[in-house]
Amino acid sequence: MEQRCWNNRQKKVGKFGIINNCKISFIEETIMSNNFVNDLEKNYKLKEELVEKLRHLIKNVDHISKKYSDFNEIRKRWFEIGPVPRIKDQILWNNFQHNIKNFYDYLKLNRTFKKIDEEHNFKEKKNIILQAKKLSDSKNLFRSEKLLDRLLKKWKYETGPVSNDNDKLENELKNIIEITKEKIEIFKKNKEIFFKENLQKKVQLLKKMKDVLKVNCKSNSEWKSKINNFETIKNQIQLIGPVKPEENKIFWKDFRKCNKEFYLEKNIFFKDQKRDYKKNIQNQERIINDVKLLTEGNLCVKEKVILLQKEWKKIKPVPFKVNKKNFNIFKSLCDQIFKKISSQKLIENEKTINETKLKTKYINEIKKLIKEGKLNINETFDGWNNFLTKHVDSERKFFEIMKIYLKAKGLNENEIEIKFFDQKIKRMNDKEKKNEKISLNRKLKEFEKELSILENNFSFFNDKSKQNILLKKIKMDLCSIKENIISLNLKISKLSN
Repeated sequence: MEQRCWNNRQKKVGKFGIINNCKISFIEETIMSNNFVNDLEKNYKLKEELVEKLRHLIKNVDHISKKYSDFNEIRKRWFEIGPVPRIKDQILWNNFQHNIKNFYDYLKLNRTFKKIDEEHNFKEKKNIILQAKKLSDSKNLFRSEKLLDRLLKKWKYETGPVSNDNDKLENELKNIIEITKEKIEIFKKNKEIFFKENLQKKVQLLKKMKDVLKVNCKSNSEWKSKINNFETIKNQIQLIGPVKPEENKIFWKDFRKCNKEFYLEKNIFFKDQKRDYKKNIQNQERIINDVKLLTEGNLCVKEKVILLQKEWKKIKPVPFKVNKKNFNIFKSLCDQIFKKISSQKLIENEKTINETKLKTKYINEIKKLIKEGKLNINETFDGWNNFLTKHVDSERKFFEIMKIYLKAKGLNENEIEIKFFDQKIKRMNDKEKKNEKISLNRKLKEFEKELSILENNFSFFNDKSKQNILLKKIKMDLCSIKENIISLNLKISKLSN
């Protein structure tokens, strides 16, 4: 430390008397030189006092905790004081180190503190060795040479003694220093070759960076991968050793341009993504509000909830935490609706079972009335229409019995069908009537188209072929289609009323 401070002072007050690039007179230089010498003597006296204080600590070992604190304060103050005259520096330093050693030796009750300090010193020295190894493996040996000097000063002046491993640690550091210095010497002799190799490596890596820059990313994960690849190559470039200053200037200009383009593209993407996040979060909140309204309404909303669930899945991207929070709210509301629907279905199923039993009983009563000849058709249909649910099996049995009865009364197929249709209309709501009308119109168009084709075919037959079997079949088909058209028109007119 003293040597470093001395050198710094020499830089400030140089051989030619220059301070901050301003020339000074010989008299001013002399005065400043005398002041500097006076400062060295003053620092020497201050350090002498610290050595005396350290000796006093060794003689009096009462209140060990306080003494140890004072000891640390003395060491700290020592390194804060500036340089001393060179001729006295080594003796003073040896006295200081000797008294430190004696302080540890005399503090028999202070083994814990000594152990803590030695462990701390050991860690510091191991850390310095680790840093020295990294410098030895570094490809930038110009930088390694400067940093290595700093580590050596730190080892000498800023770390204390350790236990039995001190010599071992010093030898380990010495070996690393020797290897590093050999590498530095080899580098200096062949620096032109190294400069050329380093430039080639950097140029190759820069080409890879530009290739990564060209990759088109559309998702967050793709951008994450692209950033990792780009940063990896960038770090590799920074680890490569130096190149010639004039070549380095051209390279770094290209390198900075590539960096600027990359981060500009990245910022644009994430700004756009931020806007998309905001928009998608608003869409999620809108869907949540829609589901809340559905929970307050009737229970015929299952299809609407399913549509909202499908819409929810399409909303991407959304920040993970916000998406998780909103999804939990949305899911809870959907579960609430489906739970209500399930409960309602159970109630409806119970009603259906009970009504099915009543329908079976009602059909048995109809059979009994038919046998007795007491059946009233209109009252029977009205009674059946009072049932709220439509059970397929019960409906089929009821209309089969009524069809047999109506045939027995002399009604033909079309008349029975119209009779049944009238009863069917009574049990339809407006929506069902509308759907039924659409279905009937579709059938009507099909029959009209088929009728047109048959009539066209019929025109090709002459009088001689009137006994033809095919012609008879066409005539029958024409009659059947016309009847169906009449029936469909009648049904459509009934639905329209």
